[in-house]
Amino acid sequence: MSRTHEVAWAAGFFDGEGYIVIQKRNHASYTGYYLRIGTNHVAPEPLIEFQRLFGGSIEKQSPEKVIGNRKPRHRWVTSTANAADVLKQLMPFLKNKSKVAALALDFQATIGARGTEVSEEIQAKRAWFKDEITRLNSLD
Repeated sequence: MSRTHEVAWAAGFFDGEGYIVIQKRNHASYTGYYLRIGTNHVAPEPLIEFQRLFGGSIEKQSPEKVIGNRKPRHRWVTSTANAADVLKQLMPFLKNKSKVAALALDFQATIGARGTEVSEEIQAKRAWFKDEITRLNSLD
């Protein structure tokens, strides 16, 4: 299978099972935002394919968090610049998550080099991206 076909498959899977969020970091000396994408699934095989295609990490849900007769889930996740790179590859094939992915890429474009001073205006813009992505995700 060609790389294009693999990415198209991944986009379809991600469109149905994936998530795109902006998370807030609160440290003693720093408050900021970062992009995180991922997908959860009971079977690890699709997530192993995501990891092969795009990197990231896979975690298995801890047994004490499994409720009732549910099966443990696996999670593939990546963040920041790698997440943006993955979204750029998926974008031509996304249907359901295309608006959120475009906002996530706009958000990531506001991220400068590590240690760079961030203005209040940029922080407010990043907060808006977080809120808007949360709002759009709630409509799904």
